[in-house]
Amino acid sequence: MPLRQMTPGEIAVGLNFNPIGDEKVAKLKQLFAEAFDIVEQSVPVDDGTIPTARKRKMRDGALHEILTAQMWAVKIVTLK
Repeated sequence: MPLRQMTPGEIAVGLNFNPIGDEKVAKLKQLFAEAFDIVEQSVPVDDGTIPTARKRKMRDGALHEILTAQMWAVKIVTLK
């Protein structure tokens, strides 16, 4: 049975990296991966227009912030 290919969001958040097997970490990573994928898929392919270029720039900023928030959230739930 072939494994399904990971989404860009799952790859970006490191969905399979959870050395302590924490359920909260797994849930956070899944949620942030879903947000990442929704944002990424909401911007059209670059068609050379200024509106699309603006959307792509905002998308890039949003994706960066999603990953930053995911890392901080995991840090908070795993901090001893």
